[in-house]
Amino acid sequence: MNLVCVPLRYPLPRKPPEPIEITDWFWNFNDQYHPGVDTSSLETPSYTYTHIDIYKVTMQASSFGCAKNVEKTFIVYPIPFSDFTFTPNYTGVQGRTIFNNGSIYATSYLWDFGNGHTSNVEDPIEVYEHDSIYTITLISFNEYGCSDTSRYNLNVFFRGLYFPTAFSPNNPNYEVSRFVPKGINLAEYQVQVYDLKGNLMWESDVLDENGSPVESWDGYCNGLLMPEGMYVWKAYGIFRDGTEWKGSDLQYTNPQTNGTVTLIK
Repeated sequence: MNLVCVPLRYPLPRKPPEPIEITDWFWNFNDQYHPGVDTSSLETPSYTYTHIDIYKVTMQASSFGCAKNVEKTFIVYPIPFSDFTFTPNYTGVQGRTIFNNGSIYATSYLWDFGNGHTSNVEDPIEVYEHDSIYTITLISFNEYGCSDTSRYNLNVFFRGLYFPTAFSPNNPNYEVSRFVPKGINLAEYQVQVYDLKGNLMWESDVLDENGSPVESWDGYCNGLLMPEGMYVWKAYGIFRDGTEWKGSDLQYTNPQTNGTVTLIK
């Protein structure tokens, strides 16, 4: 038997068609709020819609007189506007700050208080414990996942100068046994204590590195313990931010730069 070899004939691979070069584009953004300026002939244009609505965008691509249209419909959702104000020393407490949210078109919030603390509360209250300039960040979100961010700086500066109303030199507790001025962030300071006859009993102007008074009066003058009774103090202070101490309001309705202290034996 003779075998005959018949060659198999496979179809030759087709050559892919040459890509057609697009020569012209025409975009119509169909913005009914700005007719006449809502078209473009760029290949990759950008367009900003200013109203929340449903839009149908059409694009016509042309190549040597042949054209094809493509259209897409999409929704422009609202973008939230993030903004806020703040009130330092809220309710008279230094470092306590309330933040008032002024965001528009927002449903949820993320606060960063700049001190390592965060919050999702709409109008939060934060208590700062140290002097510093803190950058407060608010990110406001809407129900569509869109967000906007606002930032402001908050300068926290603690200041104060206070004096006790009584002390007892024979008390074993140091804070009770002396007339101890308390203060913070003072740049200049002086306090003087007089008896009711106007004689100077004690004075000091010494501050430490924190701007706090260092010295205190033990009730003695010229080596002798003064009699039990009322004494008058007067003081002066300038804080490191240049503001003047207006006086203590612990003994009086209105702040005073002088007051009385009672020596108790």
